[in-house]
Amino acid sequence: MTARANAARLAQPSPNLRTAALTAGGVLTLTGRGDLWIAALAFGVADASALTALAVALAAAATLARAGSAGLADIAGSQAVLGAAGFTGSAYAVAAAWASAVSLVLVARDRWSAMALGALGGLLVGGPSLTDGGSSVGVWLLGVVGGAVVGWVVAPGERRARWQPWVAVVIGAAGVFLGVMAGYG
Repeated sequence: MTARANAARLAQPSPNLRTAALTAGGVLTLTGRGDLWIAALAFGVADASALTALAVALAAAATLARAGSAGLADIAGSQAVLGAAGFTGSAYAVAAAWASAVSLVLVARDRWSAMALGALGGLLVGGPSLTDGGSSVGVWLLGVVGGAVVGWVVAPGERRARWQPWVAVVIGAAGVFLGVMAGYG
């Protein structure tokens, strides 16, 4: 086996590990429990990509800077009270939420990852969890399902472009900067 073929084989996670990690990240997203640091680990393992883990960690840092927490329950609770982060707050805070969501969708390795990461982005932009009451369910559905649909539509085909995850990391870093600016605003 050539060195290139061996490296390509090692770059692919085992199907069982990938499924378990993608499921774990999806469960965190759908339930709104846990924190973004664990989601970064789960999605990084699912994509076998340090850049995916970095993009989710940057989204966590941006969220921590703008909202004061990287806990999904805390984020959902504040968005249930204050409104969706993608539409409420200072211009910096809104831009930080959208930059984080865009970076999550762009970093995905394939359609399934893009759907799960898009749902997480939708949660960061859109809102509360299912446990926040009846009126929050509609907002949650719009955010999570809308994000998953966007992820599915813009997902890379067979292979993502080499530049795509790097652009996602740059946009994620911009989201951190915007989140820090929102925290000072």
